Amino acid sequence: MSAGTQTPRAWVTAPLPQIVERLGMAIAEGQFALDRNAVEMAKVMGDGGRDRRRDL
Repeated sequence: MSAGTQTPRAWVTAPLPQIVERLGMAIAEGQFALDRNAVEMAKVMGDGGRDRRRDL
């Protein structure tokens, strides 16, 4: 088998469940940040473009 087709040793011994869990959490946190920004944008747009944060 050539060197280009061998599975790297690190992939064989990698803790797959932990990698998948971390990836899932990173995706969830990123989606939460996007959703939070979308809600804030919808609030601003609903006020006719007036920035609510300046009113505080």
